[in-house]
Amino acid sequence: MGDEVHFNSSCNYSQNVLYCNIDSDIEEVEFAFYVEINGVIRKKFWYSKQNSVEYDCELEIVNNFKITFFVRDNNGRVTTSVLFKNTNWAICDGITESISLLVNDSSQILEFGSGSGSEVLAKHCSIQCVEHDSRFMDLFPSVSYIHAPLCEIEPLSEFDESKWYDFSKIEKQLKKNYDIILVDGPPAEYGRSGILRHLEKLDLASTWIIDDVLRTKDQLIANYISLHLKMIQYRFWNFSILSKTPISRSILEKIHTASQKTFSNESKEYLLQYYPSC
Repeated sequence: MGDEVHFNSSCNYSQNVLYCNIDSDIEEVEFAFYVEINGVIRKKFWYSKQNSVEYDCELEIVNNFKITFFVRDNNGRVTTSVLFKNTNWAICDGITESISLLVNDSSQILEFGSGSGSEVLAKHCSIQCVEHDSRFMDLFPSVSYIHAPLCEIEPLSEFDESKWYDFSKIEKQLKKNYDIILVDGPPAEYGRSGILRHLEKLDLASTWIIDDVLRTKDQLIANYISLHLKMIQYRFWNFSILSKTPISRSILEKIHTASQKTFSNESKEYLLQYYPSC
């Protein structure tokens, strides 16, 4: 242990580019990086004096990444560290924990938006995903998909968003009821307010989970749904749970712990977008 080089490593994911960096106050060392995306090694940056690298993921959907950092001193001794993170394409550990605590094997989930997190949720119960992007369709055999392309909608004044899923495609395949409805799509560039026009037909679950409420518009959507469907809202730092009956304190404490773990692992750059005074 005494021969190891001590260093700090970091990686920031922004605009589909990974920015990897190693800080070390030891001179005469070299640096290397292995970049793994969605479980597959994409790039190996061999040893050099360069302590930071960038990897452009281009059009690939990055659900998670793992960076292995290497530092080699002038005696040839190598020290490593590993950083693994889910991106914001994937649902956070707080939501995964929430669902694991609120469902059983016979439960049904309706999810707006899909991704690698859908497969994780399918381990707990049955899940049906509404998806507009053909790249995400039929990725996982354990998930049932509804393909609903985005179409033009009349914007609501508070949101000024003109696209949402083609509800006619969704309505044909809705079940009579669900245990949880999870709102995690469409992407922010299109907005999610279109769901507010269909709440009468979507009043099918005793629990809703609204992701990304750290964004002002998504928090407003959660507020409107909870008011319209007469639900209690439990707000965590990046998602809200809406329930028609109270959730026990013991369950809420477990969800809070998982949520705070996600918060503590987020990059400073990401958090400052939404909490600039944090």
